[in-house]
Amino acid sequence: MTLPAYAYDLLHSPPPASSHANRQRLRIAANRLSIITGGSQQQRQQLLATLAGSHGALHGLLFGQPLQDGKLQQLACSQCEQGRHCKTSLQQYVLQGRCYQRSWWQRPSAEDQQATERLLRELGLALQVATPLQQLDDAQRELAAIARALASRAPVVLLREPAALDSIQLPPLLTLLRRLAITGRTIVLALADRQLAARHAQQLLDLDTDAKLPAQHLAA
Repeated sequence: MTLPAYAYDLLHSPPPASSHANRQRLRIAANRLSIITGGSQQQRQQLLATLAGSHGALHGLLFGQPLQDGKLQQLACSQCEQGRHCKTSLQQYVLQGRCYQRSWWQRPSAEDQQATERLLRELGLALQVATPLQQLDDAQRELAAIARALASRAPVVLLREPAALDSIQLPPLLTLLRRLAITGRTIVLALADRQLAARHAQQLLDLDTDAKLPAQHLAA
């Protein structure tokens, strides 16, 4: 039986005096691609931020085990804002995501190099490996941020909404994420396109229709 990757109080922890009836529960399956859709972009991003622990300590389970200090451990999140001014090459940027826990004097192994090159090739970025991040276009930087998160060894990967990717670029990405998920990664992605989300998600979290995720509870 697949254990839930997450099972916790939705958004903010309730005050001690709150009743259990005021607590919303969310369970996200381990080793699956879960896609958050529906609602507004802000609501989808807020739920991702909550999963990352940005709104305070979470309560519940991670892969069937209690959360340590109310925080998720071994978590990778995609962030692409820094890429606009980053002079690091694409390959080095993604490689840093894979080797982030190593000491600065340890060189990447041949396995690290191969894994990074394979991931960039699968994301269609093989020709840009030596290009500085700041010279890539918005879509390429977004894919670079996704590659960096996926290159890590973290079992849980949260991916921000790929707003710069078009309808041609998204399906291959979602197919890749599905394949990576079932080989041992728990991947959560926000996506505005409900039809595309429904077609590719192994677990769909629809903020408009799922009774466990009422939109009014996600309002800022």
